[in-house]
Amino acid sequence: MSVYRVRFSEKERQLIVSEIREYCHLLDKLCITMFLPPGQTYEIVDEAEPADFCIVGIQHTDNSLLRENETNIFLSLENFSVGRTHYQHFNTFGRYANPMIKYFIYNDISEVVELDNDRLAIPTLFFRLAHFSKLQDLVKFSQPCPFEQKKFCIFTSRNGLNQNKNSVLQQLSLLGRVDFLSQYDQIIKDKTCYHDPTLLSIYNQYKFVICFENSKTDGYITEKIFNVFLSKSIPIYDGAPNVGEYLYPNSFLAFDVDLFEKVRLLMNNPKLYEAVVQYEKIKRSPPITYGEASS
Repeated sequence: MSVYRVRFSEKERQLIVSEIREYCHLLDKLCITMFLPPGQTYEIVDEAEPADFCIVGIQHTDNSLLRENETNIFLSLENFSVGRTHYQHFNTFGRYANPMIKYFIYNDISEVVELDNDRLAIPTLFFRLAHFSKLQDLVKFSQPCPFEQKKFCIFTSRNGLNQNKNSVLQQLSLLGRVDFLSQYDQIIKDKTCYHDPTLLSIYNQYKFVICFENSKTDGYITEKIFNVFLSKSIPIYDGAPNVGEYLYPNSFLAFDVDLFEKVRLLMNNPKLYEAVVQYEKIKRSPPITYGEASS
């Protein structure tokens, strides 16, 4: 079996690490599992060594670090559609104009974009859906929290982006105590936000998890709602307008005019609550179009 070599260009600037130190870090091995073609064997090599794949991030500007004989992949976990100006790769090359990149993986598109010279842009969402499909039957809790012992609700956000966050807090505080993920900072300080078991166990202690995106763009569905699905809690979600194209609306609670009554109905009805938790999650999981590794 072939072993494909993978290097990360300017790894630390991508927040991709070999050992998790902060909540926003993505483990390099998990990055490979999520974003490279499945069914292959990969070996991480130093940035200076020859490789089959090279993964670059949103702050990349120096194409002298890339090689013609490697499959160069641009990976973004950010939303470029909201007008933020600190993404240096975008400022230098625009969205698709870097000729050294074979595949662009973008967090704010929802369909594959075919470019020139057989290059492709692929939604990050497609990889998230595929990864969740593999994980959803594997995550188990040694001591799952029973319904009658679950606390009411926890709020995941650490910023004020998305004006609906204040509204949902005001509404749900009328029904019960809403805790904040920041209360658990000492527990998760060296854990990753990408499906870490400790994080999932915290969510499992709550009936509802408010997991609003920071911005609302088609295709921009981050790890937040998938964390809640894996925790066997119910997500309260506000984000991508087209989320219903990919996830069954009955598997989560959308932030809408009926949210208050839906929460009030479910919070004291274990049978209805469990029906939502067990409802099928993925409505559409498009195949990931990917080329072969360089050799």
